[in-house]
This record gives sequence, structure tokens and C-alpha cells, in this order.
Amino acid sequence: MKTKITLFLLLSFSILTPVLTAQNSPIYSLVRPLGGGDLKLIEINLTSGTESLIKTYTPAELNDYNPEITSFDFQYNRFLTVGYDLLGNESIISINTTTGNIDYSYNSPNVEPFSLVYGNGKIYSLARNLTNGDLQLIEFDLSLSAETVIKTYLDTELYDYNPESTSFDHQNNRIIAIGYDLNYDESVIAINTTSGNVDYSYVSPALEIFSPQNANGKVYSLARPLGGGDLQLVEINLILETETIIKTYLPSDLDDYNPQATSFDTLNKRFITIGYDLLGNENLISINISNGNIDYSYLSTINELFAIESAGSLITETSNKVTDKNAFFIYPNPAINEIKLVNSEEFTHVEIVNSLGKKVISETLTSLTIDISQLSSGLYFVRVYNHNNSHLQKMIKQ
Repeated sequence: MKTKITLFLLLSFSILTPVLTAQNSPIYSLVRPLGGGDLKLIEINLTSGTESLIKTYTPAELNDYNPEITSFDFQYNRFLTVGYDLLGNESIISINTTTGNIDYSYNSPNVEPFSLVYGNGKIYSLARNLTNGDLQLIEFDLSLSAETVIKTYLDTELYDYNPESTSFDHQNNRIIAIGYDLNYDESVIAINTTSGNVDYSYVSPALEIFSPQNANGKVYSLARPLGGGDLQLVEINLILETETIIKTYLPSDLDDYNPQATSFDTLNKRFITIGYDLLGNENLISINISNGNIDYSYLSTINELFAIESAGSLITETSNKVTDKNAFFIYPNPAINEIKLVNSEEFTHVEIVNSLGKKVISETLTSLTIDISQLSSGLYFVRVYNHNNSHLQKMIKQ
């Protein structure tokens, strides 16, 4: 059965002027004017506290969309969602965030997609088969109007999941979601997009997890203690099955939030969501995952925000083929003065790029040890090359 969900978020408390010097990645949202009107694609800059209109859609172009089902294509800077026409027919659409044009539209004849996640050039969905209702992992190619079934799940493997709570682990090519077993007990799961297998499953002994977001191999979520209590920002390690509380919020700081309106700015290490105060007023907020502080807060005075997507989760891929992350390893990581490249003997060249896309090191690979002592602290991307391929890893310079 198809369910159409429309969420109206009326933003009404004051803009907080940011006082930090750090930058934010662009945030995109499909919105409506306060009081109603045609859908619009806007770009929000949290650093300057401004928003800009990219395009207004006629109902014939895009009448509505499902805010539960959104993702971002970092390779081509496209906003992905499920859109509806005037008759309520749904399609997976890919919106160019430069022009606002709908570059691709695809209506699956076989499955109903409940979530979309973009990962390393591909679009994935946990979907229900329209014929028998089976839960399946699907890979979509919108440019070819094609879909591939990766795996069909037995009820004992994965009975259901929360479509509001999905993200992507770009380092390990895994979908992160909240899954349910036959008793509807929930756990945070990591699904391998090659095999469809559930590689990891974690049940918190103390917290109710709402919307896990993956960044740099770790999972972050705003959560509440089981049985109720104040919101907490928590870091989860699925491999070690551990959780660390980063911050507990007073209700006066953050009383609640919208779990379906969440995204992650990996370049700037911020959890992006729509938060609520004690009176139910709402702001778009940017949470620093290092300390849990709300670095930025933004109120739109003209638009109702629905779903949000940050454009800062990956650097833009080049035309070179990016292959398995296990092609080489960086040790240590984080690092202070130097890094060692393990399993990279066949590669001939190395480049290091900072989080702004500036190339800071480019040299022939004559040694597996790279001097990084002159680099400033922060996030970098290390790419090694041979004649046919390139391989990419993230690195933290302390």
C-alpha cells in the first residue's frame, strides 16, 4: 500500500547569528512558501544565515514529494527524492541543484521504494516488491531507467525497517538503517550493498536511537534514554558494539527534533537537523559532533522547510575509477607528522587534497612514508594512482 506523507514545519523562533569562523556546506531543501504555494528548491547557507531560490516548480512539473525519502548525489550535485504528479503518481526523481531541473525521473514497475541512499555513484533503496510484498535491496540506475535486485530478505533476516532512519557509509559501502525483527525489536544495522547481507547489528542497552547518520566510519544519532529523558548526541561503533554519549541536552537547549529531516555535513563534522524548543518552535540547526554544541541555528521567515540534504558529505569524484577501500590503508590515522601507505606498492603517484578541494601534496610515490608535518590540522583526502585506477582514503591530520 502506498502512503503519501506531507510534513509542514512552521519555523517561528528567532534567528541566532553565528559567531564562528568555520564554514558550512550548502544545504538544499524542497520547500513551500509560508501559508502555502508552489514547491521551490532553495539553497541555505548556515554560515551567513541566508537562503537563495534556485527554482519554483509548477504543479505540472512537481506537485509534491515525500520528505521521508531524500538523499544527495555528491558526484553530480543532485537532490534525490520521490516526487508526485497532479494525479498522485510517484517517481524517483533526480534534481539538478544548479538549475533546479529534474534531470531524471523513474517509475519502478516492480517495487515501491521507501528510502533512497546515494553511495559511491549508485542509488540504493530498501523497497517492497509490488507483487508479493517481499523486502528487497535494490540498486537503481536512473540514467538507464533500470533497477537490479541485490537481495530479497527472509522475514527472519530483516522483517522491516524505518525509512526515516537511513544513511550511507561511504568508506565501507554500507547502508545504515534501523531494522526490525519479527517481534519488531529494533537495532542499528549496516547492510553490505554488494551482497545485501547485514554485516553488523547493534542494539543499544540504554538508548532509543532515532536517526543514525554515518560519517568517517562512525554512526551518530540524537537519542533518548529508554523510558524517556533528555535528548543526547551519541556516537556508535557498530564493529565494537559500543556507544559514547557526546552531550546531553537540557530541554531549554534542545527539546526535540525531526528525525526524518536530518543530514550530515562530513567535511565540517556537523549533524544537520530541524530542532524544536520547549514551545515547539523550530529551527534548522547544525550540531558539532566533537562537543555536541549547536554551532548554527537558522530560521526561514518566508518558507516552510520539509526535508534537508547537506552537500558536504563527500568530495567530488574524478573521472578516474575509485576502487575498493581495501586497496590501501593509511597508518596511523589520525596522524601528526607522517603517514605510511600499506598495500600500495603497485601505485606510482600520490595526491593529498584538503577539505576545500585544494591540492596540498602531489608527488611521485618513491616511498611508502609521506611527510605531512607541514599540513594544518584537519580532514584530508589521500589518493594514490597507477596507470589504470586511483584509490581514495580519508585522513585526519592532528
